[in-house]
Amino acid sequence: NERFQVVSNISYALNSSILEIETSLKENFNYTQIELENMRNASSEFSAIASSWSTMTEDRIREIAVEIAVLETKIKEKEKEVQVNLSALHLELSSMLDIEVNERKGSLRTLEIDLNMTNTKLDLEKNHSQSEIKKL
Repeated sequence: NERFQVVSNISYALNSSILEIETSLKENFNYTQIELENMRNASSEFSAIASSWSTMTEDRIREIAVEIAVLETKIKEKEKEVQVNLSALHLELSSMLDIEVNERKGSLRTLEIDLNMTNTKLDLEKNHSQSEIKKL
């Protein structure tokens, strides 16, 4: 009977220890499962965020490319506008210069005519004076 009691006590102690170990293992397993699930969730969230950042970056790069293309178009339009304005200014200046040159040519012709008339008058006066001198 003593042996039975000892074996029974040992069996009870072993069963208790096995139950404690089982409980501990289950708790650790559950804790590990929860931690693994949390880590999976965090990993999924991180992947979603990283994917979102990647997408946002690609979208932003596309936006910047579009902005650059728009600016290049505006620059080309401004260059054309400046070229047209320069051409118009060149034509206007050429026209003004032609007008000025023609006005000065006209003034020179007028001066030439005046000078010829003055020379003619002087020649007439000289001839008249010489003829008066001869008469004397």
